[in-house]
Amino acid sequence: GGWSTLLDGIAGQAPRQNQEWLGWSGQNPEMTLDLGSVQKVHTITIYTLEDELNWIYLPEEIEILTGKEGQEFKSVQKLQQQDIIKDYLKNKCISLKLNDNCRFIKLKFNSLSSIPAGKPGASEAAWLFLSELAVD
Repeated sequence: GGWSTLLDGIAGQAPRQNQEWLGWSGQNPEMTLDLGSVQKVHTITIYTLEDELNWIYLPEEIEILTGKEGQEFKSVQKLQQQDIIKDYLKNKCISLKLNDNCRFIKLKFNSLSSIPAGKPGASEAAWLFLSELAVD
């Protein structure tokens, strides 16, 4: 496990039966990737999981910010839940087109704060699971 799991080139599979998943409950994870130098980034692919029976839900929002120096970031993409769900159902991952020159990529995830009524785990904090971040 650990943060390196997100960059090891191995996407977790469903059902989640291995160490390729990191999970957060009731939290909004944020992470910054350092590419080592300014590069043209075309897409970022986020491998996540939806497993409502185990209280694992897709995020409500994902924001991608980029920077060249690491101190100042600009928001380049913000994906709302309806688009996250649509992309996930089609590909079992979320792909975001960036087409930006950057060294740093910051990802902000807004997790579902409370599971909706009628769903497994209703009124509890939802889990957010990630297995891989791929930059192209």
